Amino acid sequence: ADCALYVIRQRYTFKRQLGAIEELYTQNKMPRLNLVINDVKFKGANGYYGYGYGYGYGYGYGYGLGYLTEENLPWYRKLWENMTDLFR
Repeated sequence: ADCALYVIRQRYTFKRQLGAIEELYTQNKMPRLNLVINDVKFKGANGYYGYGYGYGYGYGYGYGLGYLTEENLPWYRKLWENMTDLFR
């Protein structure tokens, strides 16, 4: 296939499933892997605010960057960390 597209949904996709997707990518078994994060609800004063779709614009990690702290993580790693917190 030219690319793989995974659609994941908040409160339905388990974190261990995200780990399996990450493993496929990091082992280069699916180098053109893309994610669509569907039905994302962010916590607000009433439990959640907003609704609809969140989109992942690709997937990947940088290598050879040395030790990464929270301050110097690439934007996509910060997004990944925040998104995995939304799932069970």
